[in-house]
Amino acid sequence: MYALSRLLAVVSAGRIRLHAYYLVAQPVSGQPALPPRRGRGIVVREIGLDEALSLPVERPREVIEGRFRQGARCLMASADGKFVGFLWFLVGPYEEDEVRCRFVPRPDGAASWDFDVFVEPSARLGFAFGRLWDEANQLLSRLGVVWSISRISAFNAGSLAAHRRLGLVRLATAAFLCAGRVQLMLATVKPYAHLALGTSSRPTIDLRAE
Repeated sequence: MYALSRLLAVVSAGRIRLHAYYLVAQPVSGQPALPPRRGRGIVVREIGLDEALSLPVERPREVIEGRFRQGARCLMASADGKFVGFLWFLVGPYEEDEVRCRFVPRPDGAASWDFDVFVEPSARLGFAFGRLWDEANQLLSRLGVVWSISRISAFNAGSLAAHRRLGLVRLATAAFLCAGRVQLMLATVKPYAHLALGTSSRPTIDLRAE
């Protein structure tokens, strides 16, 4: 799949894209994943729109603004005053911005959607990811959330390994073939297949964690 994705991107000059995802859930317990004192030098706090737009990570302004309009929240990690990563989450349905799809985490109110977890390359061997998730874990637990559901690129081995350490449970897989306004989705959950011929058309995928 990865080789096919790269080949399509090259021969089409980027006009055809193939995305393959694992749709996964991880438990929210309110208990820290990191041992005491590990990563204590990393500060994690919630930020708003203005600060999110100023972060040194390439995300289109309209994408960031769209996330906040949906009610998404962003946690930012810093060390010695320098940005090292962020994590986004939303308690409720999420309109994906990499492909056209609406993801609905279930059960309602007890499941959230986390997405776009980013850690600076220089910090990926440290505790930034663990600190981000610990803070998100505590915040979500206070909101009554018991499962956090997300999509992870099937091509991102590092992210998959990090989530496995947090108790990842695979719920489904989905692949999206995008060519201009046309998008074909194939998934192992309903609606299983969806063909969109315009930008206003998108599938809705319900994902339930028990």
